[in-house]
Amino acid sequence: MKEASAHLEHGTEGEKARILVVDDEPGIRDGCRKILASEGYAVEVAADGLDGCAMATRKQDPFDLALVDLKMPGMDGIQVLSKIREHDPEIITIVITAYATLETAIQATRQGAYGYVPKPFTPDELLLLIRKGLEKRRLSLRTKRLQEERERDLLEICRERNRCRAIINHMTDALIVVNRHQQFALANPAAMAMFRKQEMPAVGTPLGDCLENPRLLELVRGVLSDTDEFREVTGKEITLRDNRAAMANIAPFLDDTGSALGAVIVLGDITELKQLEKAKAAFISMVSHELKSPLAAIENFAELVLKGTFKGDKAREALGRMRSRAEGARKMIDDLLNFSALEAGAIARNKERMLLKDAIEDAVATQRDLAKERGITIDTGQVDCEAAMSADRDDMVKLFTNLISNAVKYNKEGGRVTVSCTDCDGSVEIVVNDTGVGIPRRHLDNVFDEFYRIRNEGTKRIGGTGLGLAIVKKIVDAYYGEISVESEPGKGTTFTVLFRGGER
Repeated sequence: MKEASAHLEHGTEGEKARILVVDDEPGIRDGCRKILASEGYAVEVAADGLDGCAMATRKQDPFDLALVDLKMPGMDGIQVLSKIREHDPEIITIVITAYATLETAIQATRQGAYGYVPKPFTPDELLLLIRKGLEKRRLSLRTKRLQEERERDLLEICRERNRCRAIINHMTDALIVVNRHQQFALANPAAMAMFRKQEMPAVGTPLGDCLENPRLLELVRGVLSDTDEFREVTGKEITLRDNRAAMANIAPFLDDTGSALGAVIVLGDITELKQLEKAKAAFISMVSHELKSPLAAIENFAELVLKGTFKGDKAREALGRMRSRAEGARKMIDDLLNFSALEAGAIARNKERMLLKDAIEDAVATQRDLAKERGITIDTGQVDCEAAMSADRDDMVKLFTNLISNAVKYNKEGGRVTVSCTDCDGSVEIVVNDTGVGIPRRHLDNVFDEFYRIRNEGTKRIGGTGLGLAIVKKIVDAYYGEISVESEPGKGTTFTVLFRGGER
């Protein structure tokens, strides 16, 4: 008995095995209960098949093993086995029978019986079969649990892989992974777009066959070499085929011995940053040049007046020129400040319902003197409309001032500027047309770029920052409008601003 007690089986982890005995003979029921209880099992008994099925199929306190008599009135053992196995496929069932034949054994096995005990039987015969059956259940449950854990782990791995894939695919930077032999392993859509590839290369394709960029290939080879100096992340600027610039950051991933298993390449498109650097350099050069001239002129005129070289009318003329140059410098500074504020979104707009013709009239008034000086006619006969919109008055005045100022500055002596404002189907269209020098076709796509100026015989004596039309575009965009330009060299230019009904 000591050996039997030491070999106490459990149904589930840390719990006593629960056993159900179903037999219509009281002696067999009581005998089995006493034998099993003495071994530490939790035992319940049923006197017939109906009670046995009811007890075995209850939701609470499930049984690990059932001993079922084969021949019982009402519901026989085969039926009981079928019902019990249908409820719990993992339960161990053992048949107790006084009619042990090959046919009954086959029939019981078909219903999932683990084995059978012929009557009469000894306690050792019963316990041996029960221990084996419970061990099978324990192993079966453990296998099932491990299988469930494996499936959960695989599902979690799959989810994690999908999350990683989603992150990689949504990266704006290009990402490429290669193995130690510089063979393609992985890339994201941004990488395919950067290198103008329509299809993802096959895994194992040499990187040189995927990317035609000698500088990048050289950097990857360096990172994957055995030289310790390349073990850190390498960051270098490279030039792509279409003259775009990219910052390549390449890092090796290593095994436990420090050998490179492969490399991760992250490429960020810095073309706009490079263009911004050039624009800043051009801006500094332009501001230096444009401000240097008026300041030098102001300084020279002031020096001549102070020395007494200019007196009377000449002194007044010099002061007038000084004022003109100072106004030009102030206008340049105003343009720079306005553009900087618009770019940063730092302008607080005070919107109110206003007539656009009022803003146009204010803008025209600022250009009357210059137009008169050059004999240029500003025609606003088609501005007498009642088109209104919710806007900041200063924004609208700046917009039309820049357009009309350009139309006057870049016009011919004795030329004409025509401004019209038309309210049609709930939208308003403002057109500024001039008879000036015009804009070559190749420049039309860039006229709204900041600091962009057209240098030719007709414009070389006209000063400016190249910010006027950039400011116009910023204001139009802020009100969700549209602006377009048409021009023909020597014949003039037409700017059209459209504010649709829903934008007003």
